[in-house]
Amino acid sequence: EMRIHQEMMDHEMSVHLAKNGGVGLADVIVQQLSGSATVDRDTAATGSFQASEHGHRVKVFNSPSGFIENIAPLIERSAGDRDISKLGLLSQAALETGWGSQVIKGPEGLSHNLFGIKARSGEDQSAVTIVTKEFEFGQWVDRRAAFKTYDSWEASIRDYLDKVSADRYQGVREAGDDIEQFANALSGSGYATDPGYARKLVDIARRIQGMTAL
Repeated sequence: EMRIHQEMMDHEMSVHLAKNGGVGLADVIVQQLSGSATVDRDTAATGSFQASEHGHRVKVFNSPSGFIENIAPLIERSAGDRDISKLGLLSQAALETGWGSQVIKGPEGLSHNLFGIKARSGEDQSAVTIVTKEFEFGQWVDRRAAFKTYDSWEASIRDYLDKVSADRYQGVREAGDDIEQFANALSGSGYATDPGYARKLVDIARRIQGMTAL
């Protein structure tokens, strides 16, 4: 009876994490709870790819307007006629990088990672490991995690577009120009662990709308 009870608790916890966790963390813990993996957080983050240590965050753009002027045209060009909110993409990039003032950089240079996309085991791509904050079990904690690096901002945008083409992000794609639906669908898909992620994303989008025609 105790074993059955524990299995039920593990199942409920895995479902909760899958819905409310973030990129990387939810997937790893769900695997651990289901018994299909026995890796720890750092092992999952650094996996079989090449991750350089001692990453840090640097300021690339001096202001929100500078960030928008440089990144918005790249999103317009990279997203093209894809059925996804370009305002949503720009807002999320601003949120993940602090308007370009907190871009991840490693020993080999700028990561160009606009969307906080973590590297996954088995991927043939360079990465840089930094300390990041995750919201776990009701509190913020510091975790080491490996983030993808790209040759350009455009490469980061294309990778993000490939990621949100997965079935789990169907609601994000179907949001159209409704930024609140976009944000809630993204948060509900488990993209980030921050419980306030959707609200922050909407706030940034409203600010961008006041500055541009997006």
